[in-house]
Amino acid sequence: MAKNKNYIMFAATFLMWFSIYTYQSNFTPYMESLEFTPSMIGLIIGSYGFTQMILRVPLGVLSDKLGTRKLFIIIGIAFTFISAFLLFLTENQVLVLIARASTGVAASTWVSFMVLFSSYHEKAQTVKAAGTLNFFNNIGQLAGIICGSLLVSFTLWKDKSAFLLAAIVGLIAFICSFAIYEDKEKLTQAAKSEPSKLSEVLTNKNLIIMSKD
Repeated sequence: MAKNKNYIMFAATFLMWFSIYTYQSNFTPYMESLEFTPSMIGLIIGSYGFTQMILRVPLGVLSDKLGTRKLFIIIGIAFTFISAFLLFLTENQVLVLIARASTGVAASTWVSFMVLFSSYHEKAQTVKAAGTLNFFNNIGQLAGIICGSLLVSFTLWKDKSAFLLAAIVGLIAFICSFAIYEDKEKLTQAAKSEPSKLSEVLTNKNLIIMSKD
């Protein structure tokens, strides 16, 4: 059972990040080919990071309040599929902006992956667990970039083929996410056992220094 729940989480992680990064390498040239203005391209590209900036902490707090991580993982992966499928369907710049921002929503749920997977392990193993899950995150990104770039280079649909692949993989990840194991009682107890230290974290001098560009 322990191995099975690990494998399902590995698969969901790999597939989600594969989907997100499938069209990354050619996304800006694609928008240029559609004659989007430079300012609009910048807005679309920036929406991915901006959405994460405003959502990551609130989503983490909300998941603590609700005592569930799986729900947010499912929602995040759903946005992965929605964003890719929307990019495949439309060339409207406003909808492309919405699609890209939706990808940021998906990435914002990454903390739920980490917390849930860490709950599968004893406290002494949490760092190792985080490193292992990050491995599948990074491998998914790399595989997505490689496959997407090959599709754009050698298929007739070019960019559209990358969006379609991202949507298909995102859909598979979404289906897979329902099989993810979650012990809600354990997560709820963990959230209640330690009071919120958000203000303490945000005012940590070392964190502030490391966060500066």
